[in-house]
Amino acid sequence: MLALTYTFPDSAITVFDAWLNKPVAELWLFKNDTNDLQFKADGDGFFIEEHDGDKQIDHWGKYLKIERPHTLQFTLEVPAHFEGVSEVTLHIRETPAGTQLEFTQKHIDTSKTADAWRMMIGRLMTARMRPRRRASSHNAGRIQSSPAVAEYPSLKTR
Repeated sequence: MLALTYTFPDSAITVFDAWLNKPVAELWLFKNDTNDLQFKADGDGFFIEEHDGDKQIDHWGKYLKIERPHTLQFTLEVPAHFEGVSEVTLHIRETPAGTQLEFTQKHIDTSKTADAWRMMIGRLMTARMRPRRRASSHNAGRIQSSPAVAEYPSLKTR
């Protein structure tokens, strides 16, 4: 099992939505300096097509639990990177020091995924510092929170 903990200076809603809001997720989730991503999601699951040079790497999974802004749980399969079906769970809570993200991945050999998750969550930490196109001077430099249900109308709390 892989367990990681990070603290963000953003609200729990902003951290939660960064996983489901397509424009924000495209900045960091499965992103590297050379790839292009296409995200597709509905209330049951997601599919991400990654193109990196000549390679196409598919990522997909099913949402198991969506309790905004505290818990997100989903399966994840990426046959190009690991065998089997993993389960990813995010627990998000606000603390006096900031919003704490507790990330776990299990049911696979996480030695194959640990560095990638550390890199991606590190990208999330820096993505929040990039100004968004419609950002006003008041909120420039922060990821703008937008409800996951607005991006994916069929997402439902399970």
